[in-house]
Amino acid sequence: MKKKSVVIGFILLASSLSVSTLVWGNVTPWGKMEKTEGVLSIQENSTIPIPGEKEKNSVINSIDSITGNPTKELDAFVDKGIITIETIQFNDGKENQLLKFYGIETELGRKPISINDEPYILTEVPNQNYSLIEYKGNLYSVDLNRKLISPVLKNEVNNYKKKDLDQLYIEGIVPSWGGDAHVSLDGNYILFHTTRNLIYNQNYNGEMWIKDLSSGSEKKVMDGGYSFIGWAQDKEAIIFRSEKIELVNLVDGSISVLADFALTSGVAFPYLVYQDEYEKVNILNLENNEIRQLEFEPLNQVAFIRTIRNSPWALVLNAPDKMEAARTLEIINLETLEIKHLDEPESQLILDSQWITEDQFMIHTRHLNTGAETSYITNLNEIKGN
Repeated sequence: MKKKSVVIGFILLASSLSVSTLVWGNVTPWGKMEKTEGVLSIQENSTIPIPGEKEKNSVINSIDSITGNPTKELDAFVDKGIITIETIQFNDGKENQLLKFYGIETELGRKPISINDEPYILTEVPNQNYSLIEYKGNLYSVDLNRKLISPVLKNEVNNYKKKDLDQLYIEGIVPSWGGDAHVSLDGNYILFHTTRNLIYNQNYNGEMWIKDLSSGSEKKVMDGGYSFIGWAQDKEAIIFRSEKIELVNLVDGSISVLADFALTSGVAFPYLVYQDEYEKVNILNLENNEIRQLEFEPLNQVAFIRTIRNSPWALVLNAPDKMEAARTLEIINLETLEIKHLDEPESQLILDSQWITEDQFMIHTRHLNTGAETSYITNLNEIKGN
């Protein structure tokens, strides 16, 4: 493993700059945003209403203990035609059953969404009319338009055979042929985790593998024990492992250490942004290895960092005082270090924020008194900076 040489740039101390809530007359930025009661899902650069926690919990709480199936459905969303409920035959050679999917209409046709009561884990595939699911220790593609579930991975690769893994029993361990899938931004590669190595050794951390969707080839990249952060280039993955941030070349398996420690991180090539101690964030340019450290009030403890491809902006959820519930949303330009700031709406808590396009983002909140969920949509140019 090699450590990349790093050029330390300048440290920007903006602590004397108090970034406050922006107000136009008596109208805060929240009053100028597009507001929707409920939760929105981002699909193919557009938003679609989906069930919130209240609706999801209603379904989850109705699950029959004997059959394992919910007795309630998302009737309001189904009746409005927002969500369809579809079943597809699943057959892996051992089981033959119907799997239920919640579907929404996109520009590419119907695609499944996750409601949290499914027995599978759903992964989006960029610019394709199908999605991936992780189910019963393997990866499958799901095409709602053709009502088809198909295995993604080969049953035999080199000296590994899926039937051998299926017959393996290890107490406390559920072997996986493939899971934790991440699709490259060009849609040509699937990075996945597997414990197929347990056929031959006892490395319970498993292994990282990659599948080339063009050639169909599958190969091991490195041992497991990692979590995925994002993509640098299409054949370079950024991962978190043993408290370090590492860059993995998926072609030759070479590994470079980008940061020795991180609390949270995000990547929008060529920038990697991460926090390794409170009250500041580090911005690493992956093209020239320059690191800049950014400090400003009220930056303290970062909960998450959201980025989007081809944009230098990052959405940073910040806790100014880690002992208090209040949060702020700091919107940072990783190239120019411009900062846009939002306090939470009155009596509301920011739960999440996601990019819709390179210029538009959504903020999901919950009312502290009623528990009602609200989605706000705004453009970058509608929020003034420092």
